[in-house]
This record gives sequence, structure tokens and C-alpha cells, in this order.
Amino acid sequence: MMQEARQNAAAISLKSCEEEPIHLPGSIQPHGFLLVLNGRSLAIEQVSENILRQFSLSKNEVLGRSVLQMVAPAAQRRVEEHLTADDVGATNPLRLPLQLRAEQLVFDAVASRAGQSIVLELENPRPGIIDLAGSGTPSESYYRLIRELMRSQQTAESVEQFLQAVCRRLQALSGFDRVLAYRFAEDFHGEVVAEVVRSGLESYLGLHFPAGDIPPQARRLYELNWLRIISDVDYTPSPLVPQANPTSGEPLDMTYVALRSVSPMHLQYLKNMGVGASMSISLVRDDRLWGLIACHHPRPMYLPFHVRAACVTIGTVVSSQLIAKEAQITERRRDELHRKLGRLLQKVAEGRSLTRVLTRHAEELLSIANSTGMALCGAAEFIRLGDTPDDREIRRILKFLHGQTFGDVYATDQLAAQMPEAAVFRTHASGLLAIRFPERAESYWLFFRPEVIQTIRWGGDPSQAPAASRGIPPDLSPRSSFAEWREEIRGRSLPWSDIELEMAREIYNSVTLSTLRQAEELGRVNRALLAKTKEMEQFVYTVSHDLKSPLVTCQGFVGLMKEDVAQGDYDQLLDSAQRIENATRQMNLLIDDLLCYSRLGGKGLARENVDVNVVCERLRERFEAELREREATLVIEADLPPVYADPIAVERAFDNLLHNALKYACLEPGKTITVGGRAAERFIEYTVGDQGPGIAPEYHELIFRLFHRLDNRQPGTGVGLASVSKLMEQHQGEAVVESQPGQGATFILRFPQRDFIEQA
Repeated sequence: MMQEARQNAAAISLKSCEEEPIHLPGSIQPHGFLLVLNGRSLAIEQVSENILRQFSLSKNEVLGRSVLQMVAPAAQRRVEEHLTADDVGATNPLRLPLQLRAEQLVFDAVASRAGQSIVLELENPRPGIIDLAGSGTPSESYYRLIRELMRSQQTAESVEQFLQAVCRRLQALSGFDRVLAYRFAEDFHGEVVAEVVRSGLESYLGLHFPAGDIPPQARRLYELNWLRIISDVDYTPSPLVPQANPTSGEPLDMTYVALRSVSPMHLQYLKNMGVGASMSISLVRDDRLWGLIACHHPRPMYLPFHVRAACVTIGTVVSSQLIAKEAQITERRRDELHRKLGRLLQKVAEGRSLTRVLTRHAEELLSIANSTGMALCGAAEFIRLGDTPDDREIRRILKFLHGQTFGDVYATDQLAAQMPEAAVFRTHASGLLAIRFPERAESYWLFFRPEVIQTIRWGGDPSQAPAASRGIPPDLSPRSSFAEWREEIRGRSLPWSDIELEMAREIYNSVTLSTLRQAEELGRVNRALLAKTKEMEQFVYTVSHDLKSPLVTCQGFVGLMKEDVAQGDYDQLLDSAQRIENATRQMNLLIDDLLCYSRLGGKGLARENVDVNVVCERLRERFEAELREREATLVIEADLPPVYADPIAVERAFDNLLHNALKYACLEPGKTITVGGRAAERFIEYTVGDQGPGIAPEYHELIFRLFHRLDNRQPGTGVGLASVSKLMEQHQGEAVVESQPGQGATFILRFPQRDFIEQA
């Protein structure tokens, strides 16, 4: 073992350590045996050396022989059916009686596929012949455990509290002395957020561990195979014979093999922690590793397959429940902020001066953004509220923001890392959340958070210089100390949460809408609106009509709800509430479309090379549920040409066209929407075709005008195609339609080639 560890370590340089092919170790842990079978003939292609040694077999007696020839005759047909099934792992563990020399033993066999081969992992050898059906798994106790975990998720106040309950139940199931939950940060360093540990052992709760402790290729394996177990860290690996698979000529991919031998680096890491056996269960969110449940024991420990399978099931359930718990906490916080923002916006709506109202209710606005200070920055003056940098420093921040490319909201919790001169006022503004209002003469609202000096408790110094460990060179040895080590982090604020950024965008939308209302009330029209008087008249008329209708609905059903409450008719009360909700959803849709349209042209285009294939595939995922619901098909031609354009504008244009096609052209099942594209000399041209009712030629130009709808009985705001047209005008291109009644419609987007943009 020592010689093998030394050879393995010497072959890996420090630079390539993270590329160690840990899924191709060429050996297994010796508490089981391994057979690799040809996927068609079931002939044995590779075998672990320990089974040859254990039963005094030569490789010539085993290799090339059908595994069925080694199976007890009464079980051969049953075994063949299992091993030739499409899903060979469906019946794991398979009870497999093998004749080895003069000895007949029954194994728990775990089958999986690796390329064209079938991998059989053999564990728990015992005498006798046992019926292949039935594994004796105590399933009822596991179902009970799952139910308890789901109840824990519902009653827990936080993710950490839920994971503490998970660790407690997993320790009872597995018997490990320590069970801990480990959550990854964005940079993949980890923090122990829950732990159950036997009395007398050191606690790791609250400690952080550097990302290098679990390198990228190990994290990839955790995402694919949700359980990894090491029964004895002092094991001697049993190599495969032969090392390369004779059919493929390649080493065996052991990604899904539980017996897979692990890196000598990781074994030494566990020994340095005083661990004799370990098991890890992956916690995965959106196909990305969220964290791990790690189980440690000071002595060797073996868990049979049915216990490990239960642990994988628990990991799957916990992963899904984590998503539900995080969503529950997020929604609770979102509802709280929505209520606060709603109350503030009501006061804004009642006030004559937006600035005066916000100044008067600054504390409420600061609490929504969870900030300690803010500045309202107009063209001529600053209004500072709470703890902020001074005017001169705010001007420097604005100069910095003018040089940044971002949408409506900019956020950082390390301003000095982006703007070094901000270090001098980090006690006021280590964190910055900026909302830009280009419609208000490029004004900004700036929210500030102070520096929060963080003390991170690491499980050992993450920068510790390693020492040589049992034949592994010093530059490749893992850390030897896990004693608590504290690091002080400066120049950072509390991070801005997704919900706070969402609230910032809602503030932007609400203030923008308030600005439009003030412009209408005071009769002040800017130059862009003066050039479009006719469009403005239609805008006012349509908005008034389309918003008034759902408001009348709300007003009418509020009256009915009062009667329903008085009469105790809760079924009617629920029906009225549903109708009011539908009416408000209709108003929100129109308002969102108007805000989107109003922002077009408010800032310059951020052109870059856009891969339209990626854009369309992303939209396919977005519309997947609606396509399924309408039984429609979206066909995207291969190799769509790229375009030099604003990526947000390109996605918005395709989004509108696909949304329209689904809404108006897929009223009957079985319809197809086709996206195509070609490059011409002067233009890049994309098409979105449908099999809908078609459009008469006299309406081909009208449908791109604001609020124009061919059929007012159909849902819609009449803003989508107008937005597409406006986006194309900004790009010096055009949006047109080719259609005849009854023949579907093809919408065409023509973007100018890059050379012609630069010449324009």
C-alpha cells in the first residue's frame, strides 16, 4: 500500500492535483469484490485481485468465462434476466449464489453499467442458497423515517434547524459517531451548519473549510453519485486484473461504483482528522452540489447496501425538502417586504412630491433595502439620509457608476474591490446598491451598508504549509491540523440577497410608473413624446380602458365579498377573491409590458456577439410547460448565425415572438413553431414561423403599432410586437411579417451586419 501511495502521489504534480482522475483509480476497497462483465455475452472481462487471492483462483479460471457458469444452476435463469434487463440496477441488491472452487457462497450483488460493460459489486458473502427475490429490507422503518424528516422540514424555522434534525436521524440509522451537514458557499468553501456528535469528540459546528479540501473533480463525482463510503481508511487497495478493459481498451470508469478506491490524498486527510471510516451523502439543488452530509467514525465501519440505499433516499428527500424550506423562508421574507413596499408606495401615490414623501418616510425605505443610509442623486442636488459618505465621495461613486455597464440595478458587498478609492469610506459604504433611473435625467438612488468585520472560524489554517505524510510528497500532502483558526475579513458588508435585489427592481418599476403618472398629471411632455403625439393619445386611451375594466371587476366583487362575509357564504367569498386576483393579474401584465416598452431606448445598446442558438434553447426551457400544455412543438434549426447586437434586446425580441405564437397560433393541439436564420451580405435574418390562422396583408404594418390587436376578444396588451419593432429600430434593423389568412405567419427580424453598423 505504501509503495502504491508513493507511486500515485509522485505521478501527480501540485498544478495537476485538481485534475487527478479519481473516477479511474484502477482498484477497489477490499471489503467487497468486483466483476466487470461484457454487456452482451456476460463474459467476465475484469476482476478485482482480492477475489482471486481469497478463493485461490487463477485469472485464467475466471477471465473470459460467462458469469452464469459460476452461478448455481437453479439461479442461472433468474440471474440472466436481471443482468440483461435495460435497468440492471432496478433490483439491487441481487442475491447472487456463486460456486467458487468447492465453496458455494451467496453475495449481495449491486449491478450498474459503465459504458458497454456491466459492473457487479459483491458484498456480504455467506453460505447457502437464498431465493433471489426479496432482500429483507426493513422498508417500513425507512418510510417512517422519511415521514419524520418531512415533518421536521415543515416545523423547522430555518434550513439549519431542519438539517440538525436530519443529522440526528441519520446518526440513529447509521451508527456513526459524528454526522454533520456541510453547506458550500459560492466559491465552494464550506461551512458546517449542523452537527450531531458523540460526547467526548471535538465539535466542528460553525467551522469553515477551504474549497481545496474538496477539489472540483470530487465535487463533480458527488453530483453524479450521491453516496460515497470508506469502510476503513487503512485499507490496502485491490487492483483490477487486467487494468484496462479488453473491449474498450480504457480504464474502468468507476463513477457509480460504491467500492471505488479513493485518492490517497483524501485517505490521509481523513487520518489527519482522526477518522477511521466515513460516508458522504450529496445534497444537490438544480443539478449543482449544495452541500454534503458527512458521517465519521473513529474505527472501521461497514454499512450494508440496504442501509446505504436508505441514506441515498434520505439525501434525495432532503435535497428536495431543502428547496421547499428555502422557498418557504424566501416567500415569508418576500411577503414582508412587499407589505412594507406597498405601504410606502401608497404614500407615494398620495403625495404631490416624490422626493418629499421619500424623505419623510426614509426609515421605511431603508428597512426595505436593509441598509443604513441612502442618497437620492438628481442632476443638481443630493439628498442624503442616514449614514452615508459625504457629497464629494458620492460624486466619486457616481463617476464610478457612469463607467459601469449594468441594467437598472447595481449591487456589490465589496465596493472597495471594484473602486479602490472607496476604502477610505468603507465604514459608511462597503456595500452599495444603486438604482439608476435614465428616464429621470440619469438620476440614482444609492443605498449603503457599512463594513461588517467578519471573523471566520476555519477548521485549521487554510494556508497551512503541508508536511510529508506517509510517503506522499510534502507539496501534495493534505493539511495535518484542524484546530480552529480565526481569520478577520474587512472591507465587506452583508451581501445583498436576491429578494432585496428584487425589491430594488420593484422600486425602479414603481418610481418609473410614478414618473409617468406625474408627467400625465402636470401635462409636461418631453421631446420624445412630442414627436409621437398620436401614439401618446392612443396610449392614454388604451391604458385607461384596459386598466379600468379589471378595476371595475375588483370594485364589484369587493361589494359582493362584503355580502358573502355577512351571510357566511365562504364558497362565494372564495370565488369572488379568485376573480379579483385574476383582474389584478391582468392589470399587472399590462403594467409590466408598459414599463418594459417605456424603457426601450432609455439607454445605449450594449452590443456584443450573441449566440442565438443559446438564446433560443434558453427560451425553449422557459416555454417548456406551456408547449406541453398546448401540445405544441418548437423546432429550432441547427447552427443559427450569431449576431452583433444587445443580448438582452435579442432575447426580448425572440421571447415576444415565441410568446405570441404560443398564445395566438397554438389554440389547437399539434401545432409547430419553427425558428430559423440565415446570414446575407448586409443583414442577419431570423424567422419565427407558426401554423396559426394567419394575418391579412392590410394588417401587416398595423400589428407592430402600440396597443394594436387584431381581435380584442383575445388576451394580450398590444405592447409585445410594438416592443419588437422598437428594438429592431434601435438596432438599425426591421421587424416584418409575411402571412396570408389560413396559412400561418412568419415573423422576420433583420439585423444589420456588423460592418454596416460601423459604417452607419
